[in-house]
Amino acid sequence: MLANLSPAERRRGVVAVSTGNHCQLVAFAARRFGVRAIVFVPEDANLVKLRAMELLGAELRAVGESFDEARHAAEAFAEETGMPYIHSGNEPLLIAWGGHLRA
Repeated sequence: MLANLSPAERRRGVVAVSTGNHCQLVAFAARRFGVRAIVFVPEDANLVKLRAMELLGAELRAVGESFDEARHAAEAFAEETGMPYIHSGNEPLLIAWGGHLRA
């Protein structure tokens, strides 16, 4: 998905939310493409996964007590900043690529 971002979108960076696994992948891809990744997580997210995201270069924002609270904050932030939001489950480019990998 990051390969399909325009140069302007890459300069702005991306926003995502997860409790760990999705955003580790986002952070990995962002580092590989030289894109800033801001990751929203619930305040009680797994510390090992948080550390992994940080080591991959993600900027963490702990918000709220639940995934949904963190997701709402991430979506609002993406809208305010114009940064592309990478949804953890409803992202057509990720779904299409995932299907390609399973074939």
